[in-house]
Order: sequence, then structure tokens, then C-alpha cells
Amino acid sequence: MKEINLNELKEIQLDMLKFVKNICEVNNLKYFLCGGTLLGAVRHQGYIPWDDDIDIFMPIEDYKKFIKIIKDNNEIAYSILDPYDNDEYYYFFSKLIDNRTVMIEDNMPQINGFGVYIDIFPIYGLPNYTSQLDDYVDKMLQLNDIYKVKACPQTWNYSKNKFKKIIKSIVKFPMYCKYKNIASKKRILSLLEENNYNKTKYVGYILSAYEKKEILDKRIFDKAIPMKFEDEYFNVPIGYDQYLKQLYGDYMKLPPLEKRQSHHNFTAWWKEISK
Repeated sequence: MKEINLNELKEIQLDMLKFVKNICEVNNLKYFLCGGTLLGAVRHQGYIPWDDDIDIFMPIEDYKKFIKIIKDNNEIAYSILDPYDNDEYYYFFSKLIDNRTVMIEDNMPQINGFGVYIDIFPIYGLPNYTSQLDDYVDKMLQLNDIYKVKACPQTWNYSKNKFKKIIKSIVKFPMYCKYKNIASKKRILSLLEENNYNKTKYVGYILSAYEKKEILDKRIFDKAIPMKFEDEYFNVPIGYDQYLKQLYGDYMKLPPLEKRQSHHNFTAWWKEISK
């Protein structure tokens, strides 16, 4: 198999992003660039120069419809890995996969059908009242921590600061005893979806690395506006400035040189070498 270089990787991902855009427009589904992809669109009009992935948000109902559309179409070059019916898939968001490729992530268990991907995150409804919101998010983060230890112990080796992680685990041991029997994928998914997106003030994907920074005012996503990313325009949320400030602070300021690097560690190949 031929290894995929960084330029090829980005071309594959960008083609997938264009595919998602087309599917959403044809089926009247909402999507938004998010995370580092949105930051790249605003600050660089494309990829952050040292980044190597693409992130998309979809409101939960549109997200589920998108998954079904992909699964029902056997004629496309893409497949989707999602948390609903794949026991070995340990994430709570989905990955659109290019079926022509294979990828291995270091220190992570290999998933059948894994290849070059773009991440698609569901936007969940969150409790309306602040008192309920803090308790709910704390519980979900705790359940997620326990589930990851059970489902993917390799994440311990992936940690850049094992000592800090060990201390954190000792502190959380009483919580582990309390929640270990309900920290299943099915239970966590059920809790994530218990708040009606259309009736909530706050939304977000709270299981990301940003945790409580992802508690977002739903008005951020009231409308989509087009913004250039590489050679095409894609949807970003009308409240992108508030979103980016909440996640990154002064987001237009470049990080120091030593932090301008990818946080991913993987190798990808073409399944077949084209003649």
C-alpha cells in the first residue's frame, strides 16, 4: 500500500467536506464548520497551516438523518462510523470515512473500516437552567471518562501527561464506583439525547476536549452564513465570533511557534496503488 502524504490527506478530506455540503443542501440538512476548521476558515481562509483534520457540527436530528442517508447509499465512495450500532467504535460522534484508504492511529485500538476521515459532531440540547446544567454536564463528563477507561484503555498511553491523569483518576475514584455500572455507550447516548434541541436555550457537544466551554447559546446556530475554506464556501454559524472566543479566547492571535503542530498521530495509506 502507498502511504498518503499530507497534501493528499487534505485533498481527500476537502472532497469529503464538499460531499457533505452537497448532501446537506439536497436534503435540507443543517451543518456548520466547527472547532479548528472554523478557526481556519476565519483566520486563514482554509486549513490552519499545521492542522490536518476537518470538523463539522450538525444539530442532532439532522445528524441522525445524515447518518441514515450515508448508510442507505451503497454507491458512494464513503461510509460512516457512528456510535449507534458499532460495538467496537468507542467515540460518541461520527466519522465519515473514505473507503479507498486505511488509517492507523498510534496508541489507539484499530477499528474495522477505519480510514481517512472527517469528524461530524452532533449538537445536543442541554438543560435550560444553570443549576441543572452544571450537574448534568459534570455527570456526563464523568460517565464519559469511565466509559473511555473501560472501552479504550489505550488512551492512558496516549496521554501526554500520565502523572496528571493518574492524580485525576485517584481523585475521581469515588465517582468511578458510583457510575461504573451505568457508564455504557447506550446509557450515555440516551442521556445525551434527553433534552429536546428545539426547546433548549443551550446546546453543544460537551464530550469534547473543551468540556464546559462547549456549553453554547443556541442563538449561535440560528443561521448559517457562507465563508471561504480553501477553494469553496461552506456554512459557518452566524455566531461564529462568540463561539470561537468561548473556545479559544483571542482566536486571531497565532499561538507560539512550539505549539504550532498537529495534535494527531497517525499513518494513512491508499488501499491500492493506482496505475
